[in-house]
Amino acid sequence: MGKSFRYDRDSRSGNTTPMEERISWLITQGKVMLGLYRKGKTPAEKEQVKRELTSLYKQLTQISPVLSSQRRYKDLLTVQIIQLEITRITRVQGTEGVILGGIGSTYLVLREYSKAKNFLEQAIPILQATDNQASLCNVLHNLGEVCRLTECYEEALRLFDQSLAINPDRPTCWYVKGIVLEQLGHPDEAINSYRYSLKLKPDFEPAQKALTRLGIAA
Repeated sequence: MGKSFRYDRDSRSGNTTPMEERISWLITQGKVMLGLYRKGKTPAEKEQVKRELTSLYKQLTQISPVLSSQRRYKDLLTVQIIQLEITRITRVQGTEGVILGGIGSTYLVLREYSKAKNFLEQAIPILQATDNQASLCNVLHNLGEVCRLTECYEEALRLFDQSLAINPDRPTCWYVKGIVLEQLGHPDEAINSYRYSLKLKPDFEPAQKALTRLGIAA
């Protein structure tokens, strides 16, 4: 378990080892180590595996942004679920809510909305209890997106407002709030929301297109 996340050199060719091999190795190690922890018969055995899992957790954290940037969401989801189980075993403070929110967000990208909602809703009270406002803001926004995409517009509006109450400087959130306001039959409020989105980010194309569609100058 002593490996770190880096590219190894192939001594024969001088080329780097493919990233896929390292990602596959880390995922496999996660599953193996979790299995060993479950089978551990003595406190000493479990404590040894916990130390190994703590090291592995750090390496998994390093590859998550790589998987996200490459849009390898199925692999990312596997990594996040392993991280969640490690967090619950090692009881690292302040991480469970963030990981639950991350899993929910990945399910949102994969359009598995019921699963996304489940994990995002689990994340909210944990993030509130730990006062992690930045992560809570993101989770509220993403849960609002789930509600918007499943046509639960009143709930979506409430969640977007909660997210904006934490951080009002999010042009994307003002834009999707405008979409919801249109669906609820409030075009004037929607226009104001689109305009505020553009105030924050003048070149934000979705808001520009929304106003053009409504016949309003940006």
